[in-house]
Amino acid sequence: MEEDLKLVLKKSVLNGGCILFAETDLMNRTIPYRFRLNIELERYGSLSDVNKEGMWYEFRINEVGRKFLEESIKPKKEKKDVDKLISRIDGISSILGKILSVVKSIFKLFCFMILIYILQLLL
Repeated sequence: MEEDLKLVLKKSVLNGGCILFAETDLMNRTIPYRFRLNIELERYGSLSDVNKEGMWYEFRINEVGRKFLEESIKPKKEKKDVDKLISRIDGISSILGKILSVVKSIFKLFCFMILIYILQLLL
């Protein structure tokens, strides 16, 4: 059903904001299917002269429909961006872990040198 919904929305935008039922392939669909589709279409525009078989004369898309269509056409790059961000964070945390181990080693060496210096003063 979502494919038919997007198709009607796309065709209506290409036709300047409206489309006739005769310009769609919805005649091949069952009556219950057309009624369910009509309910969805009413969210994204207005239908005129709907009959008891679920056929209508004209559909006019509204701003909600245009925004829905724009969002559905946009490439889904957010997931790629999130994956890149996660890999960068993993790389940074790995580098920070290595730096921390080096700092710990230097601190241990510094403490050992201070201990040796104190022992030399005592002897």
